[in-house]
Amino acid sequence: MRIGRWIATVVVLLCAGVAAVYFTVESRTLPSHPDAIATRDITCEAPNVLGAITTDPVREIPGIPPAPEAGAVPEDFTPVRVVTCSESAEVEGNDPLSRRVDETVRDGDLSEIMAALSQPSRPKSPFSWSDCNFSLGRQPVVWLVDAQGNGIRPAIPSDRSCGMPSAAPLAAIYDLPVVDHSTYTVQAY
Repeated sequence: MRIGRWIATVVVLLCAGVAAVYFTVESRTLPSHPDAIATRDITCEAPNVLGAITTDPVREIPGIPPAPEAGAVPEDFTPVRVVTCSESAEVEGNDPLSRRVDETVRDGDLSEIMAALSQPSRPKSPFSWSDCNFSLGRQPVVWLVDAQGNGIRPAIPSDRSCGMPSAAPLAAIYDLPVVDHSTYTVQAY
């Protein structure tokens, strides 16, 4: 009888320990980013923006400085529109070194975007059964712009399944109406 009770106690303690480890690992978050730095130079042609969105290295455009790095949305920053920068699927003529960059401006109610951006980043779960070997392609670079024309690049939180950028902020952005669209041609090496 004592052996049965001892075995039951060990099993209960073992299950409790496994559950505690599971919940501890699954509730981890990454440290938040420092606040993003605002700029008036909101562009898709900055060298670090082009490097993030194009599949091939492209030539820098003279006179355009690098954009500030992405970071947390400062508490006193109130965006009124969103600008996304992405590589266009369209091909520019017959020039194999030409790349097209799309700059899309959207506005409307940004509350869903702000809620999605305020979520903590979560590292990839060791318990994830997701196939993380596939590529989703390059994520667009996002700018949030306030009423005074200042822009920041918000950090997109990572999700639990593969540690990749969360789809929620981009889905909320793509739900907003497009108010302006421009396409630029850049040259690859």
